[in-house]
Amino acid sequence: GAFLAMSVVHWGLGDAEVDLVPTALLPLEVLVRGSIPVLIPAKVYSQEVASIFAWLVGGSPDSPRVAPLMASLHFLLWPFGGAMGMLVAYHLWAAKRGVPSSGPPPLAKTAGVRHVLASVEMMVLSTLAGTCPPLITFVVYFCVWHSVRHILCVASATFDPHLPRQALGAFMMHALPFTATTFALAWYFYPSSHAHEGTGGWTAEDFLDKPAIAQMVFTGLSAVTVPHMIITEISQVRQRALTAFRRRDGGRDAERYPSGA
Repeated sequence: GAFLAMSVVHWGLGDAEVDLVPTALLPLEVLVRGSIPVLIPAKVYSQEVASIFAWLVGGSPDSPRVAPLMASLHFLLWPFGGAMGMLVAYHLWAAKRGVPSSGPPPLAKTAGVRHVLASVEMMVLSTLAGTCPPLITFVVYFCVWHSVRHILCVASATFDPHLPRQALGAFMMHALPFTATTFALAWYFYPSSHAHEGTGGWTAEDFLDKPAIAQMVFTGLSAVTVPHMIITEISQVRQRALTAFRRRDGGRDAERYPSGA
C-alpha cells in the first residue's frame, strides 16, 4: 500500500503541468494524474488486479492482505472521478479564458494549447486504463507515456534546454551503454528460458501463470523504482532552486521550467 501510494505521487508529479494550475489545485492534479493507471483498472478489471496483488504479497485475491486494499481502491474511485472531472473542466475553462502559465515565456506562449492537451491527456489515459487489461495499461502508460516524458524532462534539464534535439541526442549517448548492456543481458538469458519451456519459449500467458516470476519481476522493479523516485525528486528540487537563482540574477528567462519527472 505504501509503495503504491509513493508510485501514485511520483507519477503524478511527473505528469502534472505545474505551471498551468494554481497552487491550491496542484496537489489534486498530482493525485488524479498518478491515480489513473491504478484506480481505473482496479475497478474495471478487479479480479485481474487482485490476482496481481496476490502474486506480489502472497495468498489469494480474497485474502486479508489483498481484499482491504482492493476495497480501498474501489472506494477512492468515486472521489477520483469527481476530482478528474473538476480538473478537466478547469483546463478547458482556462484555455477558453486565456488563463496564463506561471512559467517562463516559452511555456506561457502555449498555455492555451497546453490546457487543452492536459484535458485530452487525462481522458485518453483514462480510456486506456478502462479498456485494456491492467498489465497492458501499465506497460503502455509507463513505457510510452511516463518514461518518455521523463526522458525529455531529464534531457532538457541536464543539457541545454534551448536546444532540445541536441539535448536529447546527448542524453541518448550517455544512456546508450546502459541500454546496450540491458539488451545484451536479455539476449544472453533468453536461450535458457527458451530451453526450459521447450521450443515455444515463454509467452505472456506463461508469465501470468507463474506467480513466482511475477513476484521476481515486480520486486525487482520496486527495488529500482524507490531509489529512482528519491533521486528524481532531489534532482528536481536542485533544478528548481537553480532556475529560481538564475531568474533572480537576471539569467536567461527562457530557462526551462521543470514540470516534474
